Amino acid sequence: MPEGNPLVDKNAKTDWQQYNPLSSHTGWGPFMPGPGADDKNPHWASGLPVDGSVENLAHDLEQRDWFSYVFDGLSAALDVGGFAASAVDATTSLGGAVGFAVQPLIAWIMDHVKPIRLVMDELVGNSATVKGVSATWTNMGRALGQTAHKYHDAAQRTQQYWQGKAAELYRKRARALAIGLNSLGLLCELWANLLDVVSNMVQAAHDMVRDLLSGLLATLVEVAIDSIAEGPPPVDLAFMAKDGGMYIVKAETVLGKALTELGEGMTDVLTVVTKVLSCITQIAAAIKNLIEFAKQGGNAAAAPS
Repeated sequence: MPEGNPLVDKNAKTDWQQYNPLSSHTGWGPFMPGPGADDKNPHWASGLPVDGSVENLAHDLEQRDWFSYVFDGLSAALDVGGFAASAVDATTSLGGAVGFAVQPLIAWIMDHVKPIRLVMDELVGNSATVKGVSATWTNMGRALGQTAHKYHDAAQRTQQYWQGKAAELYRKRARALAIGLNSLGLLCELWANLLDVVSNMVQAAHDMVRDLLSGLLATLVEVAIDSIAEGPPPVDLAFMAKDGGMYIVKAETVLGKALTELGEGMTDVLTVVTKVLSCITQIAAAIKNLIEFAKQGGNAAAAPS
């Protein structure tokens, strides 16, 4: 439990009270911060147009993280451009304008209204929880590294009062154990890096599903309003056949927009997958080195004293 172990991050365990609309434990009443929120950035704007990129850009400026600022700035520029293009397309009909206005509202509700957000987190996962587990592994790695350092220093201080062959063998073995502990600590931190990337993947999957569902609902609203504006369906069979073809075209429009959203989301997810594979490669190399160390009996003869 987080409250019983200082190494366990508070977000590593899902707190179901945060989804209770009658509780102010998290957020405000029936509303909660956005996915991936933490103490520094609550992501209240998530779901709104160009939400993530602009919000991250402001956060980068606040934290003076200039490296992230460059990439988030490019992302924000692309998002603003896409938003402007969508706004122009929405002016072609009354339904298009309403659908354009409704989609961000639906997306915001999916990210911030507690009961609906619970469904989303059950469907695609909670990136904050994964990030909390990553922080826990980081804490474990640091604790192992600190323990290794203290043990090594304590063993070497025995030179002040203990000399001889047995003493040298003890200190040599102590160095080996310290190297082993430190290696395990590094392995924990590599695993933490992987989980941190996985949390980004979970967030990307969440955004993809949210945008896909909100886009579909907005497009259905658009089609429904345009259909109402065109008046009741005609009785004449020829006109009915014509209208049937028109509704097929509208259905293809809905499908086309859904596939576009899916493609954009998959691009984001695949970008994160590349980072995951890189982390796995690093972990595999670290495990291989640790196995070699163990095969040699933890021999640290070459380690500096």
